[in-house]
Amino acid sequence: NGTIENCSNKSEVNFINDSNEFNICLGGIAGENQGEINNCNNQSDLLLSCTKNISYYIGGISGLNNGNIYNCFNKSTISSNTINDTKAIIGGIVGLNRSTAKICLNTQDININGNHIAGGIVGKNESPAKILDSFNEVNIKTSDEEIFNNISEKSQGTIEDIAKQNISELYFII
Repeated sequence: NGTIENCSNKSEVNFINDSNEFNICLGGIAGENQGEINNCNNQSDLLLSCTKNISYYIGGISGLNNGNIYNCFNKSTISSNTINDTKAIIGGIVGLNRSTAKICLNTQDININGNHIAGGIVGKNESPAKILDSFNEVNIKTSDEEIFNNISEKSQGTIEDIAKQNISELYFII
């Protein structure tokens, strides 16, 4: 329930799991956010490699958001390689969003191999969650060479004022 402000991550995050733990959260700034993350950025690559049939939430800023994320950007490639029906929910900013992501930018690709839900900003946006004034400049690439560009693959919440590409005049002060 705290606040993370004005921070930057430039260290690579690698997570290799073969344990039976459930609901693992991985993020460039926080694994799970229950407070506020303001004016932060992730500039390091995130890599997930898993062999167990459990759930993972992966985001450039936060894997699981139950709080508020404002004015953050992800400039890291997110890669996930899973087997055995492991499910990962992956987003350029947030994997699983249950609250608000506002004024966020994702500028790096998401590469997935396995059973995933993936979105350029949020992988899954649960009701009554909101994605507001956010931008995705990149594609999501699957192991089957499928390429798609979206804000959120699964959304039950609100998505407003979104741009998918060509955001050349968006400035973040970090």
